[in-house]
Amino acid sequence: MLTNPRDRAWVEVQAGALLRNASTLRQVVGPDALLIPMVKADAYGLGLSEAVRILETADPWGFGVATLAEGLELRRLGVVSPVLVVSPLPPASTEAAVEAGMQLGVSSPEALRLVTEAAERVGRAVDIHVEVDTGIGRAGFDWKDARGWKHDLDNAINVGARWVGAYTHLHSADEDPQTVLQQWGRFQEALSELSVPDSVLIHVVNSAGALRLPELAASAIRTGIFLYGGRAGT
Repeated sequence: MLTNPRDRAWVEVQAGALLRNASTLRQVVGPDALLIPMVKADAYGLGLSEAVRILETADPWGFGVATLAEGLELRRLGVVSPVLVVSPLPPASTEAAVEAGMQLGVSSPEALRLVTEAAERVGRAVDIHVEVDTGIGRAGFDWKDARGWKHDLDNAINVGARWVGAYTHLHSADEDPQTVLQQWGRFQEALSELSVPDSVLIHVVNSAGALRLPELAASAIRTGIFLYGGRAGT
């Protein structure tokens, strides 16, 4: 889409194609899994405002972003559905994220402390999604030590955090499915230590995971690249 009339190159996006991709994912994983479109990085370069305007008609759960700035832009665009910030926030941004009503991925005891303290200062509850590291090594609570950090999670809930989601990131869903199954098993092992309420949204698979192993769709799928025309490995 042309965002600057002086641009010499642009992308033309067909709304129908975007919606067909969303529909394909839903057909593959079944009707029970909610759709969380990832719209980070300007909707993968397609243009955030137009992509969101189109995808809102597909009745998503909400939208996933990587940064607070992206989440705030969604609110500025009028998005009222949930906005999940999946990446760890800088400490200085935590209070603004809570105040803006972002749902926050938390990946460490320190992150739990920061969000609960920010919620107390702001005077509002904060919705958290617990990120479990099952092998990507980037961020998240260690799956092997779920019993150890359950105490931190319980404390955060006791002081007002609302546990609404749990997730992990797959490191190579477009390659060997055995690695996905291994990560899934680790994730389930961690959850078994946490007494997860039925209301918690479980989301694991990305685009490649949803298409290759739809049986792991759980409560919701976080999909990005396939929505925008990308293929496995791109």
